[in-house]
Amino acid sequence: MKKLLVMLLMLITSPVWADEYPAEKTHNIGFTLGSSHGSGIHYARQHSDGWGVQITGFPLWVAEERILNAGFATIYNINKGKKGRVFASFGLGYSYRRSEWNNWNSRTGRDEVQIDEDTYYFFGPGIGMEKIYAKNFAVSVTVPACISLGGEEGLQILPIPNFSVGYTW
Repeated sequence: MKKLLVMLLMLITSPVWADEYPAEKTHNIGFTLGSSHGSGIHYARQHSDGWGVQITGFPLWVAEERILNAGFATIYNINKGKKGRVFASFGLGYSYRRSEWNNWNSRTGRDEVQIDEDTYYFFGPGIGMEKIYAKNFAVSVTVPACISLGGEEGLQILPIPNFSVGYTW
């Protein structure tokens, strides 16, 4: 299964990362909050031929709380103007959360360690819009048909939007 996912990822990203295009690239760095694109700090690169990629991640690892969010998305411009664009995307997101705390047990008279742990996988296609303000400040919203796997809920289809703000150059 892991080999299949790696091969699928390489197939999706091969036209995006190939540098055979002499055309200009656009870069974006900022923050993303969402499902299929991940949550955290992102870096995005867009070729002038319409294809692009976004990588997102955020780790928080302390003794009582562990959170890891990551995401990857391929993006294709449907229509692009001087101040914005409409795009289609396919994203893969991952979210892991683990909380640990002490709970007093009145019967035994001792503290017992309680652990709550959840892992979620998100993936699916989406459609989005991006608007550029003040020449270099970009805001985008994507609404995916996001498939969620994990947790107690199991399989779900959730239209949890992806929201990004970033600096573009």
